[in-house]
Amino acid sequence: MMVAMATHYNDVGAQVVYHVTSALQNPLSCNLVGESTYAYCLINPRVRDDKRTIIQHKRPILFSRYAYFYTYVVLAYKTRLQVHISLYSFYM
Repeated sequence: MMVAMATHYNDVGAQVVYHVTSALQNPLSCNLVGESTYAYCLINPRVRDDKRTIIQHKRPILFSRYAYFYTYVVLAYKTRLQVHISLYSFYM
């Protein structure tokens, strides 16, 4: 891993990310991944050809349990979609 990082360190135009943690000895928490992604997007925003920022980044929403994620998806998307479908079928 270290040899690959050293070999590609000065490559022009290459953006390579090496994951150097393991599940048991050096765990990588979800919060650290989210914070690192957010910090990267703030430092390197997506820009157009004229150097204007395309989007403003918001903090990612991370859930510690799948049940919390599922509840969020149901409340944010599924319920709205079902209401939309029922109203559409009612008026057609």
